[in-house]
Amino acid sequence: MKLFLQRKKRQTPPVPPKVTGKLETRIIALACSKAPEGYARWTLRLLTEKCVELQYIDTMSHMTISHLLKKNELKLHLKTCWYIPSGQNSAFVAAMEDVLSVYARIYNKNRPVICMDEKPYQLLSHTLESIPMKQGKPLREDFEYIRNGAYS
Repeated sequence: MKLFLQRKKRQTPPVPPKVTGKLETRIIALACSKAPEGYARWTLRLLTEKCVELQYIDTMSHMTISHLLKKNELKLHLKTCWYIPSGQNSAFVAAMEDVLSVYARIYNKNRPVICMDEKPYQLLSHTLESIPMKQGKPLREDFEYIRNGAYS
């Protein structure tokens, strides 16, 4: 006998997130920039006011920024943050925006976006064809392989 869960149909469509990836990068860049004149560092409320002033978003809670910074492991009270190199501002920002625009694309199964981290991997293949195991026989592993290069 099969049991099926009876779920109530959703009355309203899901609400899209207020903070998108693009807005998140703008807020992080702002948090890592120099604080306004008269302030030693950025505060959550100051960041919120500046985001509204720059028209990044209409309204936002300072707690939203707190969660965003916590998620990205940024601490406003510490001096270390990522930054845009001073000698390469325009070129770096243009390249960064190109990459971010790729991540912001709508999903297309014919053109998937593949992200690769910077961890190097060896590409290996086996030299011998696998033999299926038989019941009662111990597994014998073959440690011989062909190195097909590496990528990082």
